[in-house]
Amino acid sequence: MEWKSSRSVQDIVGLAATAMIFGTMAFGIRAAIPHRMSTDCLTRNMQMAEAATAYAGDYDNRLAFTVVNGSGCVNTATEYYVEPYLGSVVPYRCPSDPNGGSASLGYCASGAKAVTIDQMFRSYAIRADRGYNWQYLRAPSTETIGAVLTTITNQDKMLMFVDSIWERNLLTGDPEGGGTGFVDPPARIYTDGSDSFPTPGTNLWWTGGWNPSKLLAWNVYGGCWPWHNDNGPTVNVIFVDGHTASLTIKQLAAGCDVQDAWKGFITDPDAYLWDLQ
Repeated sequence: MEWKSSRSVQDIVGLAATAMIFGTMAFGIRAAIPHRMSTDCLTRNMQMAEAATAYAGDYDNRLAFTVVNGSGCVNTATEYYVEPYLGSVVPYRCPSDPNGGSASLGYCASGAKAVTIDQMFRSYAIRADRGYNWQYLRAPSTETIGAVLTTITNQDKMLMFVDSIWERNLLTGDPEGGGTGFVDPPARIYTDGSDSFPTPGTNLWWTGGWNPSKLLAWNVYGGCWPWHNDNGPTVNVIFVDGHTASLTIKQLAAGCDVQDAWKGFITDPDAYLWDLQ
């Protein structure tokens, strides 16, 4: 499967302009109306969903790579592969994230500074505010290849992207560094002891699951983050069928007993929004 890239030297101009936009956005963000920012974020969510679906249309209904691990600046996330269908990295960002102009966005996951055009796109993708439901939306027996879209029966009830966070200040808990391109679900095991993942029993790379006892941890919600405050903290999400919604943390974790590091169980598969059932 060969990935189709539309990037060229001209992309660096667009990327630089986008970085300037992110930088100036941070100054006006506090003056903006919270509901408007949440609405703008939902609009960008829809663009991401359309891009992910368009990618699948070009690759025999297979969703994009979930995550790519490697040394240096090889690491990246799903957003990197769907960007050519967006034509911009702007939809990566949620306007409610005050770190949209953070200099850290120009650094790879390894901490190395992105230098080439490709490295910049990889670093922006892995710090996108759209966290991919990567543990479930992948093909069996692999951490990287995406699932076949047509095998997902309840696409209107399964999450694809969720608002996310990169890091938090250890003392204050304030968000830092943008978002993260992939997030963990709140649980993994059903009450009968069976594994909900596409390849049961497989030990996969993960971000630590949800950790509700660690209130200042970046992964207190598995990397998901409530950037919005529409009558209470909410998380904007995209479902596999392309529709969007704003959910509370409680709604995001519906159908399971959330405990640190997936020690809780999925108690109601019908209400659980993450798995393939």
